[in-house]
Amino acid sequence: MPLASGSADWEDYAEGDSIKTFVERAIRRELVEEWGNNIKLKITMPLDWVDIIHLGCFRIPRRGGKPEFAVLAKLNWSVDQLEPDSSEVEKYLTATGSPDTGVEFRVDDAEDLRKAVEVLLHRRADVGDSTSLLGCLLCLQSALDVNLERVETLLTASDT
Repeated sequence: MPLASGSADWEDYAEGDSIKTFVERAIRRELVEEWGNNIKLKITMPLDWVDIIHLGCFRIPRRGGKPEFAVLAKLNWSVDQLEPDSSEVEKYLTATGSPDTGVEFRVDDAEDLRKAVEVLLHRRADVGDSTSLLGCLLCLQSALDVNLERVETLLTASDT
């Protein structure tokens, strides 16, 4: 499951947008920035998802308080088609100083996802200094506590 983090930009907003449309445009832009700059992806895959859950929103004062939206999305991409944009990954690796945390989880259902989130929150060193990742994990933990069935529905949604 690809991860992307970032803030909504003014360019993501168009007059008359609902908050949902605004957030989804920002999400699509962030996914393209972090996963879609690879030529293989641009040619072979449209940016499309099966379903999306808005998990929450938070602000980071050191980033000017821009809204950071946390979402969980099931994409119409297979794992073998995905390659992160190395310039985006390098920014993260440079910021955290840790190129490989060695943490990998197999997630088949919402309970597996809950366990992975709990482990990452318990082992904060694996999150590094990424306030965005920590905020997203806390939003995801809350969604799993409040609406486990909705998350399970997304995880098992058909790609077609």
